[in-house]
Amino acid sequence: MLRCAAARVRSNGQGVMNKGNEGGKRLWKRPGCCWGPRKPAAVRCTHEAGKVAAKSRYEADLQVACEAVKLASKLCKQAQEQLRTKETLSKDDMSPVTVADLGSQAIISWALQNLPQSLSGGAPPVSLVAEEDSNFLRSEEGSTVRTRVVQLVNDTLASSDIPSLSETEVLDAIDRGNADGGSKGRHWVLDPIDGTRGFVADRQYAIALALLDEGQPVVGVLGCPNLGLDAEGFDIRRSTAASGGSTSG
Repeated sequence: MLRCAAARVRSNGQGVMNKGNEGGKRLWKRPGCCWGPRKPAAVRCTHEAGKVAAKSRYEADLQVACEAVKLASKLCKQAQEQLRTKETLSKDDMSPVTVADLGSQAIISWALQNLPQSLSGGAPPVSLVAEEDSNFLRSEEGSTVRTRVVQLVNDTLASSDIPSLSETEVLDAIDRGNADGGSKGRHWVLDPIDGTRGFVADRQYAIALALLDEGQPVVGVLGCPNLGLDAEGFDIRRSTAASGGSTSG
């Protein structure tokens, strides 16, 4: 139980009343709301009602964002599994993280536009502000990386029983991340892999996706594929912290 010496409170079943005051007025706190002078019932707790309305308004966006980040997390985990058996992870060789970076952006961009839960289904393309483009992949020099990105995306989709994409669809999905954003309208903002050194070293990194509406952040999803939430994972992080090491990228 938390005690606060500065605010002695009591409850009357309708709310909590502070024995202090503000300009001679007693202060009230209703569950889930904020401290302030007691208001008429008709206008009381509009703050709480506003939060409920906002949650309902963006519920579908949150659902599709979670599904998109889950797919990207699968993709990144699969990329790391392949790297453990086929390549040596090093900070100097950035090609592994390039493949995962591009694949993560492609699959999230595609998901935001095409998953059944998306509000934008059948509408003009969503506005996505991201980091990557497909210029290198479309070149002759980038053909090998292009093949790996497309294969990685389709392997991930197949694991979720989603039909595969053509090479053109994957490249176009990456390029949908070239929106300018701004303070007007709705814009998704993506960092496909935040913590490249953590990814390359098989430590911690994140996939960060947020929705801005009229310049205000209204939805945010963070995927941490290597963050174990079981007891063993907690023990490893505690041991690393005690030894002065780092698990972050």
